[in-house]
Amino acid sequence: MPQRKIVLMPYAVDNEHFSRVDEATLREVAAWRKRLDMGDQEAVVGFFGKLKHSKRPDLALRGLARAAAGLPAEKRPWLLFVGDGPLRDRLEKLAAKLYPGRVRFLGFQNQSLLPALYRLVDLLLLPSDFEPWGLVVNEAMCAGRAVVVSDRVGAAPDLVAGEARTGAVFINGSVTSLSAVLKTLLLDAPVLASAGKLASQRIQAWSFREDVAGLREALAELPGSALSVEPPQERRGVVAAYLGVHQVFQMGAAAAEAGRLEHFYCSLIRFPGRWGEIFARWLFIPSAMPLGAEVLPPERVSERPLPLLAQRIAER
Repeated sequence: MPQRKIVLMPYAVDNEHFSRVDEATLREVAAWRKRLDMGDQEAVVGFFGKLKHSKRPDLALRGLARAAAGLPAEKRPWLLFVGDGPLRDRLEKLAAKLYPGRVRFLGFQNQSLLPALYRLVDLLLLPSDFEPWGLVVNEAMCAGRAVVVSDRVGAAPDLVAGEARTGAVFINGSVTSLSAVLKTLLLDAPVLASAGKLASQRIQAWSFREDVAGLREALAELPGSALSVEPPQERRGVVAAYLGVHQVFQMGAAAAEAGRLEHFYCSLIRFPGRWGEIFARWLFIPSAMPLGAEVLPPERVSERPLPLLAQRIAER
């Protein structure tokens, strides 16, 4: 394939939302520290995600306990679990045994609270055995937090490893490797602060802006595109299906803007009279694509809500 036909569309989050830092956010952070009985200057390691085997929350606990071994109890970093799942009871018992008094479990938290919670922690830890990407890495970096991930996390090569210096990558499943990198970062405040600053800078170039630019560049290669410099040929359209909430919406919006959208499929969309609008208003299930009617032609949009509803019912 010619190089000109390969474009980068980063797997991104709403950087602006997670980068938010204002007086209200700082008050939330202070309130969380008080509620959790954490001192203002005490280090906090955050695990954000479902408490299930593939995410390895147990490894986070074992690795930090070993890294903090030998420190006075009051000097040991806190471990904060944000998320819920089938391993919670087991983890609470393990925490009482391996790292007593320094672990907090918050359970599931609404996304609106996450900007403050990311700023509550000093370092994000994602020790997954398998993680295709790991958007919590993006989110934490937006908040200017260093990240430590296993070498099985998809985001590691692009956002953490090598010259990025935004944190560290450890050997999957190794308590020894994890505890070593945690010691390096947590016991050296300047190194930790530098990693957080570099994380904030790195993620600024991994955003929706680059997604839209990449998509427009790709669409420009379509014969007959309004964005193309090539002479019109056989008209080809774009069909957008579910790839991920943010990415597919950008893809559909850019295709519609270029006049190339053939059809857009999603779980729910907030159009007047559509299922997404009804669920968002009455059942408190947020639509996948808010404000979609402003940029997508309704006649080219189809909802497929049943798989999403079945998943939500199963989770509850």
